[in-house]
Amino acid sequence: SGSSSVLSPTATTIYSITGSNGSCNSAPRTVTVNVTPTPTTNVSASSLSICTGQSSTLTASGATTYAWLPGAQTTTVITVTPTITTTYTVTGSSGTCSSNKTITINVSPTPSVAASITNTTICRGASVTVAATGASIYTWLPSGSGSSSVLSPTATTIYSITGSNGSCNSSPRTVTV
Repeated sequence: SGSSSVLSPTATTIYSITGSNGSCNSAPRTVTVNVTPTPTTNVSASSLSICTGQSSTLTASGATTYAWLPGAQTTTVITVTPTITTTYTVTGSSGTCSSNKTITINVSPTPSVAASITNTTICRGASVTVAATGASIYTWLPSGSGSSSVLSPTATTIYSITGSNGSCNSSPRTVTV
């Protein structure tokens, strides 16, 4: 009632308005309030935890158009390669209505392994100590273990050392004895 009214319809609704001057009523007028549903924006990631230098693919759904921050991309699927743990926000829109969803990609540092050797040339039957630094777990190929290993190859051998911090692996380092 009154000359103005605040309306909050949950679905498209036609309102009929009549006016009166006390003795006479006007012909009804109609007003249609169109209601567009608010989209339920969803987002998923190919991986929520990655190592430095790796990527994750983010996929949005539930709306018609999308806008991503950071990055200002407007596609449904984006590939991200953050250098630190980053939270991404996608705004999904359908018509004039929109909703937001966030997702966090956790980035773990990739260890950088260094290897040092006491002597790269030894006599058959002798041994040499190789030490690795930069990680907490080490894998040696073809043999060896731990951050320091005593090697006794019977022929010239290339050793590959990979380090891990528990979740990310380093690039292999090689030493030749």
